[in-house]
Amino acid sequence: MTTKTKPRVIEIAGRRWFSRTYGNTYFTCAILIDGYMVHQTDDYQYGYGDYYAQWATEWLTDNGHLPKFERGDSLSMYCREFDIVLIAHAADVSRRKDL
Repeated sequence: MTTKTKPRVIEIAGRRWFSRTYGNTYFTCAILIDGYMVHQTDDYQYGYGDYYAQWATEWLTDNGHLPKFERGDSLSMYCREFDIVLIAHAADVSRRKDL
């Protein structure tokens, strides 16, 4: 995707792994816009719950993919306002190498 026009569909696909040894949760994340992968984490990141989606929102904002988005706003509300389909999902994996 070479031009940064308003996206029609944003998909955020996360994978989470819980380290029993240290009690921490880690994730990886892939971001797709209109079916094209625009970014994927190079390595796993620390964060639990839906932090993968928050991380992806920050990346999209920093790289100009969300025009008129204000930090601290809700990505789901932004997508509703601008008629963008948002798909955010995560799979919990049992091994770190599955991230």
